[in-house]
Amino acid sequence: MLAKAINIVNAGAALAVLAASVLITLPTRPSQKLGKRAQTPSGSRASQVAATEAGAEKQLRDASGLEVPLQRFARIAGGSLVADRLLLMLCEPSRIVAFSSSAPTAYQAYRFSGKPSLPQLTNTEAILAQNLDLLIVNSLSQQPHLQKLREAGVVVFDLGSMHGIETLLPNIDAVGVLLGEVERAQALKRDFVLRMQQMSAHIQPQTRRTAIYVGVHGDKMYGGTVGSSFHDLLQIAGLRDAAAKAFVGWPRYTNEQILTLDPQVIVTQQGMRENLCNHPGLSKLSACAAPAAIVELEPALLLDPGLALVEAAALVQHRVYGPQRESALDKAGADL
Repeated sequence: MLAKAINIVNAGAALAVLAASVLITLPTRPSQKLGKRAQTPSGSRASQVAATEAGAEKQLRDASGLEVPLQRFARIAGGSLVADRLLLMLCEPSRIVAFSSSAPTAYQAYRFSGKPSLPQLTNTEAILAQNLDLLIVNSLSQQPHLQKLREAGVVVFDLGSMHGIETLLPNIDAVGVLLGEVERAQALKRDFVLRMQQMSAHIQPQTRRTAIYVGVHGDKMYGGTVGSSFHDLLQIAGLRDAAAKAFVGWPRYTNEQILTLDPQVIVTQQGMRENLCNHPGLSKLSACAAPAAIVELEPALLLDPGLALVEAAALVQHRVYGPQRESALDKAGADL
């Protein structure tokens, strides 16, 4: 994944040159089914922003296939947590009208203070009252509501479904083009990838512990593996995703499947250790026998599929491996 991320960053450098005169296309991505691993059609995963000639008018094609004319947007809102964080990093505050309805309960929600939160995207009348020029969403599942907004004159750009780093990096590209801040977006992406590389560079492959993500919801347990931000979280933290060979996306696990995987580390939401280990048979898990082997994170951080991934990974790594030596990136930051 990190090698692929570097390739995407390199492709983004070419984007900075192309953005001035071409139609930028954000590749679509089909939704993945929950469950066991299946073959993914070649080319179905978004890996970079592709560009094609489009005459004099500059446009950006979103994940739903709609082409959005590029212009100077002055009243912008985020309709998803990924969009919120990208706006926070790339956009002047004076152009941001509102953040998404997820912002008040997000990780480090104070960063979004000072701006109102949008209602749910289904409440088209309340959103129209914001008099927006541009709404940026990750919302392929709510196309009927978005279409109503478009028909009323709001420019809606759909970043598409969220599948971890593989879609986050092209999302950074797209938002940079929308805002007219391509260079700023490339700098953000380079910094994000560098931090991912630095995070686990000191952990040798043969010493990396096996791990899985398990979300405990009542008596049901869900995973997050290849094609999800949870898989990326484990990798960035220097762990090996034990579910990656057998599952894809967000499978619903049976107790037997978790016992078969029997990872050295389990990452879950805060307060779920007892619930997890009390499931029938799961007390036999290696992780349940070791107090530090089940890492619990606050849900707001754990469930953030965007830029906060690196912070979540750093916390997981610290709890699994202990404090690491000062990285070159940390030293460089301290010297500034």
